[in-house]
Amino acid sequence: MAAEVKDENSITEILQHQISWFLREDDAPDELDECSIEHIEKSIKEGYNQGELCVLGNDGDTEYRGWWSIKRD
Repeated sequence: MAAEVKDENSITEILQHQISWFLREDDAPDELDECSIEHIEKSIKEGYNQGELCVLGNDGDTEYRGWWSIKRD
């Protein structure tokens, strides 16, 4: 059976910006953890508009990698 591919990135609001983000694995979390939100906030304050994500799973051991960017209309 083929792996299911998400057609759209997830969207969340951070520091009054719409943030588009995704994680690469099929079983990746559906929400960003607090550490990832703080990382994005810090990056925005430093002038970045996109960057890599590394989110820990619920087991505290599994890493999920992805990307975030400020959504542009």
